[in-house]
Order: sequence, then structure tokens, then C-alpha cells
Amino acid sequence: VNGTSYTAGNSIDGGGTVIYNGSNTSFNHTSLSPITTYYYKAWSYEPTNSNIYSTSGVTANAATLCGFYSIPFNEGFESGSVGCGTIIDQNNDFTTWSAYYNAAQAHSGANSIRISSNFVVSDDDWYITNGLALTGGVSYTVNFWTKISSAMAPQNLEVKWGNSPTVAGMTSPAIYTITGYTSTVYTQVTCSFTPVS
Repeated sequence: VNGTSYTAGNSIDGGGTVIYNGSNTSFNHTSLSPITTYYYKAWSYEPTNSNIYSTSGVTANAATLCGFYSIPFNEGFESGSVGCGTIIDQNNDFTTWSAYYNAAQAHSGANSIRISSNFVVSDDDWYITNGLALTGGVSYTVNFWTKISSAMAPQNLEVKWGNSPTVAGMTSPAIYTITGYTSTVYTQVTCSFTPVS
């Protein structure tokens, strides 16, 4: 509002909060919530001329990524998405992990994630959970349920952990491996690992 002198923390008519007022050409907005879209608008103004603000301003928006989660962590995919995980189609065959909305195929609830094979090339696809806050020297247990849709298409599965949501970041040896998996009935897998101190 013309004629008003704002400081950080002030509310703006029509919605919003002032997060910075000054002469810097950049601002680092910190202490943000994960998985949230923030909307910004910047105005120029003349403090020596009764605080007259520019009429249009410049707008932008940005979304935060998933944060680190504490243990215990559970992902049932009931949000109707793949959660905060990262999906990588390493062989670029356009068949990869995706949310699957079919209660008859879910272990519990109504949703799951699945990979639909293309049966032409071997799958090389990754689902990497969001970051987990782990402590070196502490042993962690991983439990999950798995099955395939058809025993005619055996699958291989490997579980790893690492330090970034990339294939190269999965630096541990596999903590679980199965090849030629053909079970069409859900099986619970339990494995464990201990990060180095």
C-alpha cells in the first residue's frame, strides 16, 4: 500500500508476509517447509517519496524438495503418489516405477508402486526413498512387501542405501538381492544394514 513503510514480518493487504525490505539484489529464504510451493513478489519503492511502490512488481515461485525424515519411517504410497522418493529410468526405456491405484493389487490400503516391464530390454529402474536421518554405527532394519503380476516375467530386485538420490549415490553393497523372482503372492522381505560411524 502506497504510503506504508513495511518491515520483515508485516502482513500485506490481500495476503502474504514481507520477508525482506532493503537494498540487496538477492535474498536467501530459509527455514522453509518441505514439499511446499512458495510464491514471491518483489516491488521497488521510493522511501524518500512517501513510500510510493511500483505498480506491477516481479513475481516468481519455487517448490522445496522433501526433507530428511526421522526413523522409524513408513511409506505406504497411500497419498496417491510415489511419496517423496526419486524415480530414475536408468536405461531410458520409458517404463519405470509409478504409482498404482488398484486396491486389489496393493498389499494393504488402496495404492502401491509398480514397474511395468517392456519385455524388450532388461529393466534398470530405481525407486529411491527420501532422505532418512541415520546415525553411524546403528543397525537399521528395512521391511517391505513385494510380488510380481505374472510368473511368466521373472524379475530381479536389489536393495541398496547411499548418500544421495542418484544411482551413483547408492554406494553400499546390496543389502538384499533376488534374481528370477516369480512369486505372484506378496512376500515380506526383511534386511538390515549399519552405516559406518
